[in-house]
Amino acid sequence: MKKQLLLMMLFLVLAIPALIWKNSLHASLPGAKELVQKAVQNLYGNNSMQTELNIKNYNAGTEVIEIVVKTWQKTPENMLALVTAPARDKGTAYLRKGKEVWKWQPANEKMSKLTNPEIAEKWMNTQLTIADITAYHSLTDDFTASFKNFTKANGQDCYLIELVPNSEALQIWYRTELYINSKNYVIEKAEYYDEDDYLIITATTLQTQPAAGGRTIPQLVEWISAADETQKTTVEYNTVNYDPLPDSAFTLDYMKVAR
Repeated sequence: MKKQLLLMMLFLVLAIPALIWKNSLHASLPGAKELVQKAVQNLYGNNSMQTELNIKNYNAGTEVIEIVVKTWQKTPENMLALVTAPARDKGTAYLRKGKEVWKWQPANEKMSKLTNPEIAEKWMNTQLTIADITAYHSLTDDFTASFKNFTKANGQDCYLIELVPNSEALQIWYRTELYINSKNYVIEKAEYYDEDDYLIITATTLQTQPAAGGRTIPQLVEWISAADETQKTTVEYNTVNYDPLPDSAFTLDYMKVAR
């Protein structure tokens, strides 16, 4: 009996501090929404962002199609994406104003407002959607975020955050899992699941680069189909700057002449 009592006391001595440490650790964590906001602000900055993206689409591991896109974003409401290559698509532009997305096709001088199903479609046969290329969703406002775990991704310590779309949001994915670097808030990996909870797409940050303010942001991101790993798209951030942008850069008239 004395031996059992001693063992029980020893267990309590060891277990209680561990339990207190675990609870205090979770209490000191930022909230899931705050972590997502930090990741978004880390990439997009406080207000404006301009990029040139070199996008390569791989089909069956052999055919490679290269697309060059310039983007201008004034967060969170305005986004302009302009295709500059290949030649046949040069000048095609997408303008997002809030939750409205417009497409300009210079070849036939056609301006069209896209429907929600069109926004959810694959963009130029890549693994990206039009919602992706126009930064359609607000990760903090269109989703409910919940903290799932501490884990590793790309060899980095990460917060695992689950995003579930709000009822009023355009639903492309049933849920998304973000692996946010616990030190620099880079999204190391994102996994996209369908309504049957099957993994459909995985986006992984392969390379990073320094940015203004001592931040670290992605340089090369790879999007891979879970059904066929030979179907993939890479997005390389050739140039990134955070200079202020005027509201006049986000109009239907300007998207026709953007360069």
